[in-house]
Order: sequence, then C-alpha cells, then structure tokens
Amino acid sequence: MQKILVLRWSVLLISLYYQAIHSIVLAAANERKSAPQLIPNHAVILLYHHVSDNTPAITSISPQVFEQQLLYLENNGFSIWPLTKIIYYLQKRKILPDKTLAITFDDSYQSVFSEAYPRLKIRHWPFTIFVSTDSVDQGFNYQTSWDELRSMAANGATIANHSTSHKHLLQRNNNESKQQWRQRIRQDIETAQRRIQQGIGSNHKLFAYPYGEYNGELTKLVESLGYIGFGQQSGAVGENNVRLNPATLNPDKRNAAMGKKGV
Repeated sequence: MQKILVLRWSVLLISLYYQAIHSIVLAAANERKSAPQLIPNHAVILLYHHVSDNTPAITSISPQVFEQQLLYLENNGFSIWPLTKIIYYLQKRKILPDKTLAITFDDSYQSVFSEAYPRLKIRHWPFTIFVSTDSVDQGFNYQTSWDELRSMAANGATIANHSTSHKHLLQRNNNESKQQWRQRIRQDIETAQRRIQQGIGSNHKLFAYPYGEYNGELTKLVESLGYIGFGQQSGAVGENNVRLNPATLNPDKRNAAMGKKGV
C-alpha cells in the first residue's frame, strides 16, 4: 500500500510538473505573438555562376532549375531590386520591403547571356554581373563578349568589378612587401574599373572578391578605393554590412526603367 501511494504521488508530481511547463510555454508563445517583431532591415543577394548542364556542378545550376527558382520568386511575392538600390537603401537606413532580393552572377559566362538573361529580361528583372575584364578581353573560358554585356546592360543589368585577373588576391608574390602587394591589388581593381567604364560606360563601385576570399587588409583596401565589397557567405545583408557614402553608388542611374551571394 505504501509503495502504491508513493507511486501515485510520483505520478501526480510528474503530471503537475508537465502542466507547469506547458503553461510556461503557452505564455511565452502568446507573449511572442503579441510583441512586435523587431527584425533588422535586410535583403538577400543571390549568387550564381554558370546556368548550364555542361559546366562544373559545384558552380552550376541547370536552366530548368534556374527557371523553377525564378517561378518560385515570381509566385511568392518577392521584389527583385537592382543591387545598387538595395545597398543605397541600407546605407540611408531606408526601410526595405519584406522579401526584397537581388540576383547576381560572378563571372560573365556565356550561359548567363544565353540562359539566364532571356528569362530575366522577359520578367523585366534587374541583375548584376561581376566581370573579370581580362577573361572577357581574351575570350577565356566561355565568357560573354563586350557587345553581349552592353546588350544586357541596356536591359536591366549592372556590370560590376570582379578584378582584372581573377587571381587569389590574398596571396603575395615571392619577395613582395605588403606595400607592393597593396599597390598591385589596387592596380588590378582600378584597371578593371577603367575597362568596364570603357566597355560599358558605367562606373558602379561594386566589387566581388574573386573566389569570395578576403581579409581585413583587403577589405580596408577595397573600401579605401570607394567600393562596396561582396563575399560569398550565406545569410542576409543588413545595415551593419555597408558603410560607404551612398553617393558613390549612383542608384537608379542605369536601372531606373526597371525599377543584387550562392545558389
């Protein structure tokens, strides 16, 4: 009888314990529902490389899957903005609408022109292509031509800087001092920017780090030249990620009629 009584008390205590936990969870849930949701101002930047079935899988998406992703964005209330406009809003601390995102491509591969561009153009969606200028000039690795880049720029594309050489910018040459490294990287970035100005006629101060590689030294250098730098991290971009003068971005200059990391 004593054992049964102890068992009953144990069951009762366990029951009361779980009832208390349940009440606490319900109260917390109701409090969350009634409290305002303070979500930091942010947007998402999608990054693509190849849009093809015949290129390395690690940097490729098939045209069919790309189309499915665009349909998802189209049917679920997403707003596709120029990358320059998103950065401008973040710098000015202007509120971005929910589900705002930019579409970007690192490297101007031919499949961007042949597969991605027609699908974006028909939707009147802006996008950004980060270009390594030597690769375009030399027709290296199935790159688009300057004529194709100009055609896309006339229909919603922002053409931006991905360096001249697409080298690993963090690496120093043999016997190269830090100052010499800075000078070489500065020249690489600025040479690419001048080539884009010459080939496209625009001067958007956006820079995508080749291979997504950067450190504190490179970040300081890129910022000192007046650029916004972009890596390849997962997650949203917010106000704490951008610090430069918004006047450097010329928002809406090229994309006014239409309105940017991986997948």
